[in-house]
Amino acid sequence: MTGERNFLSGADRILEECPQLKALIVKLGKFGIYATDGNDEFFLPAFPLRQVVDPTGAGDSLAGGFTGHLAKTGIYTFQNIKTACVYGSITASYSVNDFSIQGLKEFDLEDIKSEFDTFKKLTAF
Repeated sequence: MTGERNFLSGADRILEECPQLKALIVKLGKFGIYATDGNDEFFLPAFPLRQVVDPTGAGDSLAGGFTGHLAKTGIYTFQNIKTACVYGSITASYSVNDFSIQGLKEFDLEDIKSEFDTFKKLTAF
């Protein structure tokens, strides 16, 4: 999209060319998510899994969890965008646990809250 070979350089270029953007989220596949608002930066690894059955639809599931959180809260601060990244990553992790949409049928809000706490512990230092 930008001709840059590095996602950080590409993100910088997009923000330069599109100053109206409030934030930019770069999906990095199995490596996680990078988000920036031009001032702050956030990198989140993918939720760690011992087994991936089918990665098809993981990006769509991530986007669904991400946008679902923002729509539910109605808060578009960079801090809440970072939280939405976590929810998106968790949703994607359920998606890849089975074929088709089966993985997405196997969890509820309590599971997500539990995984959120797990993710928080895994990434805090």
